[in-house]
Formats: sequence, structure tokens, C-alpha cells
Amino acid sequence: MKNNTSIYLRFFFLVCDIILINTALLVCNYLLNKYYTPLYLNLYSCISASVIIWLLSTNLFSLYTEQTVVKNNAVFRSTSRSIVVYLFIFSIYSFLFTNTVNIVFLLSYYFVLASGLLLSRLLSRVFENSVIARLNNNEKVNVLAIASIGGHWVQLLRLMPLFNLSTNQVTFVSTWENVDNMVEGHKYHAVPDANRHNKFNLLKCGWAIFAIIISSRPQIIITTGAAPGLFGVLAGRLLGIKTVWIDSIANVEKLSLSGYIAIKLADRVYTQWEHLSNRKVVFAGNILEE
Repeated sequence: MKNNTSIYLRFFFLVCDIILINTALLVCNYLLNKYYTPLYLNLYSCISASVIIWLLSTNLFSLYTEQTVVKNNAVFRSTSRSIVVYLFIFSIYSFLFTNTVNIVFLLSYYFVLASGLLLSRLLSRVFENSVIARLNNNEKVNVLAIASIGGHWVQLLRLMPLFNLSTNQVTFVSTWENVDNMVEGHKYHAVPDANRHNKFNLLKCGWAIFAIIISSRPQIIITTGAAPGLFGVLAGRLLGIKTVWIDSIANVEKLSLSGYIAIKLADRVYTQWEHLSNRKVVFAGNILEE
């Protein structure tokens, strides 16, 4: 059963955000009409378009989910990505319709909108140690665990005690159909196996991973590699989801190629060999240690 307080909080944030973006639009329209030049805009259409853009972008970046709305860092990341979506759409519009008045209006609206949203996110940190912190303690964590079959999969399974399977929701992903019995009681998805030598399978694998992430909406993605895990880290980066990459124990002398890429994408990268650790790569022990 969902936490009622969390539902009310999500609805409250949504309503406040919609009021804020509409207020920004009306203020810009008023100021430009008074101090610059009359704007012949259909305000109802503008408001509708702006709200639709906001709702679609925040849904894509999971702003109002139970897992993210109670975490200030996740809210800030999602909001920043939605602001970028506005900039992208406004830029296309300005390029296609080079009316100077409309461009001035869009620039003004974008500046006020972005400033207002970011300011509201900074002010929301006042709640970080009160209501939001208490809600966060009661939330289940939705984890997506990804690994190719073989050694990567074995190492992922060795992490299962850390997932707190009794209290968190964990979905597993690998490249074989018949290993779901190894994670009985949890959701399991099989994706096409792939490597850099088979470009078509890479595309199929990437698409499958992205679709799983969109449907399952994890709060954190954990992977021990290889290609499926890297696609998971990439999708997580794009969608504002926390990601953890654990490089395989087989990579003794240097990180894997995927591991080097993961350094630029993942929130945290781990190695299982202390001599490979540095300021970007963390050593915290060996998964296969007894």
C-alpha cells in the first residue's frame, strides 16, 4: 500500500510547479506588453503548450515518482533535464519562426522559468532534514541489477545479500532465458547478448535495456558488466537514475573497456583490485571473497 503522505507530497509538488511555470509565462507577457511591444499571443494555447512540455519531460525524467520526489538531488537532476528540453524546443521554434517579438518573449520566459524552478529546488532543501528525510527512510528502493551471463552474472548474484531483498524491490536482467530460477521471487528479463563485434545485436540489446528501464523505473541501476550493463549505465545517465558499475574481478591488470567508458557515465565505479583504484574508481573489496 502506498504511503499517503508521499502521494500528497507528489501532488503538492506537481501543482506548485504548474502554478510556477504559468506564473512565469503571465509575468513575461505582462512585462513585455507594458515595457517592450504588444504581444498578440493566445495565452491559453501558450499555457497549454508549456504545461504539456513540462509534464512530458518530467515524466520522462521520473520527477514525480515515489522514489525520486523525496530526494532533493534526484529532483534537481530531473528539473535540470526538463529545463534543457524547454531550451531545445524553444531553440527549434525560434529557428523556424524568426519573429523578433516572439523570440524576445521566449528568451524572457525561459530565463524567468529556469530561474524560478531552480530557486524553488534550492529552497526545497529546507525540507531535506524534516518531512522529506522521514519519507525517504520509509520508501522501498527499486533496484535494477544487470549482468551478462557467465562470470558477470555469478558476481552479480554474489551481491544479492546487499540488495536487502526482503525490503527492496529488485529486478534482474541477463542474457539467458533459463536463469530466472536463480532469482526466484523476483522479476527477471532476458535481453540479447552482444559485444562490440556484433553491431546489430548491440542495437537490439541497447533497445531492450532501455525499454526495461522505462517500464520498471528503477531508483538505482547496479551492474557487473558487460555490454548490457553499460547500456544500463548510459540509460540511467540520460534518465537521471543513480548508477553503480562494478568491474569484473577478471580484469586484474587494467579496467575493462566498458569500465573505462563507465567512468564517464556512472555515479560510482568500483574495481575489485586495490592497485586499480584511483580518485574515480573505488576499491571496497572482492565480490568472490569467502
